[in-house]
Amino acid sequence: MLLLTLTAQDTFTSLPILSERFSTSASSQHYSLQPSSLHDLVVYIQQKICPSLDHPCQDQAASLLSATYLDVDFDSISHALVLNAFWATSPDRSGAWTETIQLEGDNDTIEVGVLGNEKPTEPEELSLSGFLTVIGEDDRP
Repeated sequence: MLLLTLTAQDTFTSLPILSERFSTSASSQHYSLQPSSLHDLVVYIQQKICPSLDHPCQDQAASLLSATYLDVDFDSISHALVLNAFWATSPDRSGAWTETIQLEGDNDTIEVGVLGNEKPTEPEELSLSGFLTVIGEDDRP
């Protein structure tokens, strides 16, 4: 029987630095298959991040429980935590998607875009082009 001891650093993959622009960003990536339930993460978000018990954030966090895929990204430069979730089917399984967007403050805006992939100028970049419009402010995209 082979016993293998790994440190936390051993579980990370080193990333190549493809551009000077990103030479100070994270140089390692970590992948870990998580338990099939995100219950503990959702409870943590609801208790520590959502501003109040009646805030829409509570329902948004709970919706992560039905996500097909969840990607968690922490940017060590900006200290930003980004959750990207994907649902293969609509939440009620009917096949129809609806979205209600509520403005939180007087200075908030809603921007809608129709974008497509473009060839990036740097290998590590994602480039998009298309039309953007701010609802209630722009006359056309």
